[in-house]
Amino acid sequence: MAVALRIDGSGDPADLRSLNSWLSGRNELRGRVSRRSRAPEPGTMGSVTDVLVVALGPSGVAAALASVLISWIKQRTGEVTLRATCACGRETTIEAKQVPNPTPEAIADLAATLHHCPRAAE
Repeated sequence: MAVALRIDGSGDPADLRSLNSWLSGRNELRGRVSRRSRAPEPGTMGSVTDVLVVALGPSGVAAALASVLISWIKQRTGEVTLRATCACGRETTIEAKQVPNPTPEAIADLAATLHHCPRAAE
């Protein structure tokens, strides 16, 4: 299963590069991250959007991803929205203003959402 990560709000392509670097720097995620372009939704105006795609697999990868995502968004200075979409279409949104001090339960909840996609077995 793969999770697509998109950054909204900043408009700065350096944010996606920064997130890619954070993800690739974690041993559990190394080699599981790729950058892809995604066309705008049908019927909407806009340009091609770059997304990061993270391949999930053995247990622990979703928890590592959740931990890195929360750590990365905590250090952002502006209002940034991170959207994680799994293969089944379920989307989780994290906003920088909502994650000042995430609890272990919040990290576990994000990891569970990312890991329990109905299409995870595909």
